[in-house]
Amino acid sequence: MKEASGELNMTIVTVVAIALILAFATMFVPDILEGIQEKWNIAEQDAQEGLDNKDNTYQDQHG
Repeated sequence: MKEASGELNMTIVTVVAIALILAFATMFVPDILEGIQEKWNIAEQDAQEGLDNKDNTYQDQHG
């Protein structure tokens, strides 16, 4: 009986730990993903501007 009680305690500890991890993820992952998306958009925009400037420079030099 004592062994079964110990297993139940470990199960409860595991369930609580999983719940805490999920709560953490639920709170912070959306902000993290939004930050990544913003940085991606900025990088994409900078890359496009760089290509536009490169094309203009080439046309200016070679007519």
